[in-house]
Amino acid sequence: MENYLQNLFLFRLVSVHLVAGLRDILFQKVGKLAATAVGGGFFLILVGHQTGYLRIDWQRVERDVSKTQSRITREAEQRLPQVSGLFHQAKDLIKKNVILSGSFGAGFLLGVAM
Repeated sequence: MENYLQNLFLFRLVSVHLVAGLRDILFQKVGKLAATAVGGGFFLILVGHQTGYLRIDWQRVERDVSKTQSRITREAEQRLPQVSGLFHQAKDLIKKNVILSGSFGAGFLLGVAM
């Protein structure tokens, strides 16, 4: 029975590593293919624009960018009170505990440096 369990364990171990290896190879190939497709698409767009086959409506691009920028700004302003309150609380805590905060910062920097 013990020999059977050892063989079962080895079979599972080998099969898991085999599947993981095949998955890695597959993702490498798919990743290279996706990167090639995206890069090739950008290249074709550039060539098409340079030769005059593609025309870009820059006013529309600017309008879309400004709409997106205003939407992101609105969302950030809605979340600003939460973040601002947390920032002020952290700042007050650091001001009240200057020695502790300074020693923590120095220890952290020393830990990163080593």
